[in-house]
Amino acid sequence: MKDPIKLIKLGWKTGMTAMVVLTMVLGGLALNLNSALASPTPNMTVNHLVTGPSSSGWGKSVTLNPGDTVHFYAGIHNTVVGSTAEGVVISASMPTGTFTDGTSTAQVRAENANTASDNVSIHINGGGSLEILPGTTRLTWDVDGDGNKEYDTTFIAGSPLEGSGILLGDQKGCNEFIIQVGWSAKVVGGQEPEPTPTPTPTPAPPSGGNNQEQEQEQEQEQNQDVDVNVSQNNNQTVNITNPAPPAVAGVKVPLKQPETGVSVLGTSLMAGAAPVGFALSRFGRGRVVSKKDEETLGEFANRIVSTRGKSNA
Repeated sequence: MKDPIKLIKLGWKTGMTAMVVLTMVLGGLALNLNSALASPTPNMTVNHLVTGPSSSGWGKSVTLNPGDTVHFYAGIHNTVVGSTAEGVVISASMPTGTFTDGTSTAQVRAENANTASDNVSIHINGGGSLEILPGTTRLTWDVDGDGNKEYDTTFIAGSPLEGSGILLGDQKGCNEFIIQVGWSAKVVGGQEPEPTPTPTPTPAPPSGGNNQEQEQEQEQEQNQDVDVNVSQNNNQTVNITNPAPPAVAGVKVPLKQPETGVSVLGTSLMAGAAPVGFALSRFGRGRVVSKKDEETLGEFANRIVSTRGKSNA
């Protein structure tokens, strides 16, 4: 018969081993059961977009001018189906002071999930600053995912740009639970852009002639002081052609007159008329002459012409 003490020791060791094994098995089952029964961890994402007057739609960048209103958007999504993000908060930031190029950031966080953020780029022509427009925060959200939106572009108090942001609440994980938030700001300061000038219409070309295209812009300011002094000096050269004098027998009239002195024409006329006048005074009607002095008119004229010819020679 074996020693009873050894048997007791052997049984005790066997029992302890079995107990340890059983404990490990039961512990593992409990851990697996807890893991199976626990809610999955949510995963948060945010999509930040922006648009302005010159934009064709929502995008990741915008170009603005002084005086423009810019609109911001944040789409919040818990991507893990069956999870619930607790205490979701949306906050945002934008450049402060005067700037030309800057960045706006949207951030989402939850108590039991990760923090996510996204950025957009902002450019202001000529520089300027952004000013929050109060009362422009809008919320769209189907809280329970039944297809009926509890918030449908609904204005809510506060702004993601103010303080620590806006507490939205718990968000379940899936596409139908996506939260959409919008807000606005205005560009202030800077230099307002000059308006685009209206093009001047081109007049039609004149009919029946050359084709002409003209663009005319005329601004005229006329101040006229007119002093008129008229001084007139008339220097006129008059050429007078006198009719040719009657021809006298035995006298030739030169074709060219001398430059100065009594003209040959005048002299000839006087010489040609003198014999006639003298002859008339001597032989005219009523003249009484003696026989002694009597001579024919022809002889008298011949003597006068002969004498003048000798004196001219």
